[in-house]
Amino acid sequence: MMSDRGSSEPDQASGPVLTVVPCMYRRRQYILEALRSVILALHDVPPQAAEVVLVADEVDDELQELARRQSVRIVRSTAPGVGEMMVTGLKESRGRFVAFLDDDDLVDPGRFLRFLSVLSAHPSLTYYHNGFRPFRDRPPNEPAPPAPEPRILRWPPSAPDEDATAMEFLAARNWEQNLSSTIVRRDILLHQAPRLARITGLTDTFVFFASLVEGGTLVFDEAVGTWIRRHGSNTTSSPRDLLSKRETRDVVQEMVRASGPPKITAAYTSLRRARDVIFDASRGDEPSRKQVPEAITELLRANGSTHRMKNLAYVALALVLMVAPGLGTALGRRLVTVLIPEGVSRV
Repeated sequence: MMSDRGSSEPDQASGPVLTVVPCMYRRRQYILEALRSVILALHDVPPQAAEVVLVADEVDDELQELARRQSVRIVRSTAPGVGEMMVTGLKESRGRFVAFLDDDDLVDPGRFLRFLSVLSAHPSLTYYHNGFRPFRDRPPNEPAPPAPEPRILRWPPSAPDEDATAMEFLAARNWEQNLSSTIVRRDILLHQAPRLARITGLTDTFVFFASLVEGGTLVFDEAVGTWIRRHGSNTTSSPRDLLSKRETRDVVQEMVRASGPPKITAAYTSLRRARDVIFDASRGDEPSRKQVPEAITELLRANGSTHRMKNLAYVALALVLMVAPGLGTALGRRLVTVLIPEGVSRV
């Protein structure tokens, strides 16, 4: 594995390396299983290297007893927005890095040891994203296939000839972020806490862009570290969800403009937004449909080879939406499995 410098042993004077922050809001039926998966994954991690802070809107005796036995701190929060709950967890955390977990997801037993190994090899790490798989009842028992070496992205690129490579890599990752699969340096999100508190969806996208704005080493690891539950309470296509996506896009654009990042970041932001607009329009979102012509222009401006075919597919879908909205919506539903990798959720 590529290495930056030195090692990254826990600094006892400054607190733990990692804080795991499960957030529970109105889904009490899953949180005990989620917490137990976190505790199991921390079993072989030195106690001083990690802590668990549960942010919950309600606490009953069973949850309180599990937390007491396992040294889990509970913080009450009735904030209706997931961004506000995340900020509450950030302010209560002591770790240099924070790993959020949705209340209905599970952690793979080897996830945190894998992260600490990556951090040891890359002390300048700012953002780590592991692979994830969907499940409904129980994660499958068969072992995951061997994962390749993590992909390392130094940001911003240190040489002009790295710009195109970075742009292609980032563009190819459209929609492949997941909050439960992300570990990020805590101070990055604290810097952006007022903006984070404003959003109610696509928090994974916000965390990713906050890390790009900060810069450093971003690691994309295909090793499965989290299991994403699919169930009837998932709300990835509701009108409220579409509204939250637009709100998050606006906040991310504001963050990017305010930070004065390298041009490539702004270019990727525009590309990502154009794809989101066309996708949401194909799901029947009228405000997004009005922005389709602008999205086509952004996609046609994009350069690079690895994502060109995907961009052209979006342009074709957008043109159909403009000429025949009903056909475009039907086509969009069919193309989703092509445009978005199987098992990957947008929220």
